Amino acid sequence: MRKTIFFFLVILWASGVGQAWAEPPDQRRTLVVGTTLLEPFVMKNRDGVYRGLALDLWAAVAQDLGLDYKLVELDLADLLNAVKTGGVDVAVGPITVTSAREKEMDFSHPYFHTGLTLAVRNHLVQGWRETFKHLFSSRPMLVLLAVLVGLVLMGALVWLAERRANRQQFGDGMRGVGHSLWWAAQTLSSVGYGDKTPITLPGRVLAFVWMMISLVLVSLFTAVITTALTVNHLNQVVRGIQDLVDVRVGTVAASSSETFLAKHRVDFARYPGPRDGLKALNRGDIDAFVFDAPILQYIIKHEMTDGIRVIGKTFDPQDYAFALPNQSPWRKAINTALLRAIHGEPWRDAIYLYLGDDAVPQAPMAEP
Repeated sequence: MRKTIFFFLVILWASGVGQAWAEPPDQRRTLVVGTTLLEPFVMKNRDGVYRGLALDLWAAVAQDLGLDYKLVELDLADLLNAVKTGGVDVAVGPITVTSAREKEMDFSHPYFHTGLTLAVRNHLVQGWRETFKHLFSSRPMLVLLAVLVGLVLMGALVWLAERRANRQQFGDGMRGVGHSLWWAAQTLSSVGYGDKTPITLPGRVLAFVWMMISLVLVSLFTAVITTALTVNHLNQVVRGIQDLVDVRVGTVAASSSETFLAKHRVDFARYPGPRDGLKALNRGDIDAFVFDAPILQYIIKHEMTDGIRVIGKTFDPQDYAFALPNQSPWRKAINTALLRAIHGEPWRDAIYLYLGDDAVPQAPMAEP
């Protein structure tokens, strides 16, 4: 008899718990929605109004469910921490679903499929800047200064030796000094025309010494210039992810791209946001910047059209989703409304508006 009563009570308790979990959450409560600024998914205009691909989608979901909410702006690391601790009810933005994050929070169904990409400086524009920067660096300038000093000094000495015995070719006064400098420059470049030739013994000795010095100076100058241009070329060779281990790389702190680079043992610098990293790339502080493809493409297209470009296809495929605290009572309702939203024509129109025709997913085939 006691066993029968015990099992009856257990069944009643389980039924009550199941009914409690099946009940929808209190829709009268105002949700706290966390977000982080990452164009074109989350943006804020000068009037403080938020918009963007992810926020427009969330607005459609909230309208479908009749939810009231308030937005809280956080950086990416703080946003993820707020989700883990329950500080926000939902995190909206280009939040990548990863296995590590899945252990600490829940995710909605994915709403956007993408991957990482690689941004580098546009060498057609930046290459000339880098070339001139290396050409006019300290070492080439020191060698050039040594060449000019030697040319002036040897021209003056030859003029002193030839000015009386060889007036016709070297002459007196400033005109003769000019002829001597012209002869020294011809000899230095090894293209002497023979129009100026020392005839005195001191002059010919000086000419012989200058010929030997010229060989050294020209060889040294050529080597320095070649080295500078070669270093510049090597710094620019970033054709894909296989080259990342040999160059200076940057990414956004606490992002999935940071996890990717750490996994592949690539040394990298951390930046607060993608715009900070792209500016560092444009300055030449790094050689490549790795981050989510649609975000980099949007910023480069609208703000950095001349200096930076994206190379190659996307790698490390990723899915964006809304993030929720573990065991969130809102997950099922949000997923249902989210699926209705992303399979509708307005969602395709929104993707076209923010990212262009190439990013619009193909319409699903009708079920038979």
